[in-house]
Amino acid sequence: MFEKVNQVLNERVRPQLQDHLGDVRLVSVKDGVAEVKLLGACSNCPSARITLVEIVEGTIKEQVPEIERVIAITEVNKDMLDFAKKILTSKI
Repeated sequence: MFEKVNQVLNERVRPQLQDHLGDVRLVSVKDGVAEVKLLGACSNCPSARITLVEIVEGTIKEQVPEIERVIAITEVNKDMLDFAKKILTSKI
C-alpha cells in the first residue's frame, strides 16, 4: 500500500507542489491512513491545509480508495524549540 500511495504522490501530486517550490514526503500508511509531511514552500504556506485536503488527500483517495484519511505530520525544528525554551525561562 505504501508503494501505491507513493507512486500517486510521485506521478500526480509532487509535480503540482514543485511548481510552487513545495514538495511532499510519505511518512507511513497504516489502517487506511496515510501520513505525509509537506516540505519546502508548502510547509510554511498559509494555504497548507487547503493543499493537504484538496490536492494531496483528494488525489490519493481518488487513486487509492483504500485510503480513508490523509494527515500531515508536523515537526518542530530543534533550534526553534531551544529558542522557545530560552524565552520561557528568561526573566523579563
